[in-house]
Amino acid sequence: MEVLIDIETKEYCEYLLDLLSLREKLIIKMKYGIDCREMNYRQIAQVIHLSRTRIIQIVYRAIQKLKYQTSIEKYTVY
Repeated sequence: MEVLIDIETKEYCEYLLDLLSLREKLIIKMKYGIDCREMNYRQIAQVIHLSRTRIIQIVYRAIQKLKYQTSIEKYTVY
């Protein structure tokens, strides 16, 4: 049962990440250590060649998108 929940959780996370742009998806994965090691804003900025401030803005916007999407799903009738 526990393995099934883990698989469903991973699939749902992948579904949510697919809602983001490629750049947002990459940065979120780097920030939270999904499929790689967890990095801080400065490290991500060096890899992506953007400013630390821009990385923070992208992460914020991506999280807002995900929050909005999950709030819509709560009220969707199937």
